[in-house]
Amino acid sequence: MGRRLEVYLVDGEVRDVRLDGESLWPTWFKIEWKETGQRSAKIRGERLSTNYGDEIVILHEAPTGPGGSQDGSRTAMARPAAAPPAGPRSRAPRPVGPAGSTPH
Repeated sequence: MGRRLEVYLVDGEVRDVRLDGESLWPTWFKIEWKETGQRSAKIRGERLSTNYGDEIVILHEAPTGPGGSQDGSRTAMARPAAAPPAGPRSRAPRPVGPAGSTPH
C-alpha cells in the first residue's frame, strides 16, 4: 500500500519503469485497467492497485530534436490514463478453408 509505479513513454515506446523511484527497466510488467476506472499492475512479483492506495502513473515525455524543447531537454507531461471502452471484445472471423487444407 502506498507504492508508486511510473511508466515513462517517448513517442509511444516505454523508456523507463520505476517502482518507488527505482528504475527496473528493462523488465516485464503489466498494467490492467478495470471497468470501475481503477488500475492494477504487476512488476517483479510486486502487485499494486489504485484500489488499495497505490499510484500507477503513465508519463508521456516530449521527444527531443525537432518538435522538442529548444535546449534538447525532455519535459514529462502526466496524462490521465483513459480506460478502454467497456463491452464485449469483437474479433475478426478467422478464415476457414475446406477440411484438411492449410491456410497459406
